[in-house]
Amino acid sequence: MCSKPAASRPTWILVFLALALACAGGDVKPAGGVVRTEWKVASIQAGETLRLGVEATDSDGVPVAFTVSEGSECASVTVSGGVITVVAGTALCEQRIVVTSSTGAVAEVTVHVFDPMVMDIGDGLLIRYVNAFTWKWNDDDSGGT
Repeated sequence: MCSKPAASRPTWILVFLALALACAGGDVKPAGGVVRTEWKVASIQAGETLRLGVEATDSDGVPVAFTVSEGSECASVTVSGGVITVVAGTALCEQRIVVTSSTGAVAEVTVHVFDPMVMDIGDGLLIRYVNAFTWKWNDDDSGGT
């Protein structure tokens, strides 16, 4: 006997989900708006400057003002328009920057200040790469070569 194969369950589940989504209607808007930052984690070389784009909007997508608070003195932070400028100090460190919109939405950016010539191996131990070397051999004029 030949019988027609029944539709698989995953197909019916997909059809049901598609109908449920189509019938739900209405727009889903984020309560309190959204703050978008160019990066969530950024690395900057000691003494350098980083420009970080920020967009803050309300629940309808209309741009709103935002403020910035810095967590430490690792780097200086200034705001101009929709751009945050971060100027790194000379110390190797990590800093959290919190961006808060006028609607109450919050985004956080972590900035790592690093020195490309230094490797932190943990427990406060640093290994520094150098390009200059000094001859250390001294045979006290023994005549040997």
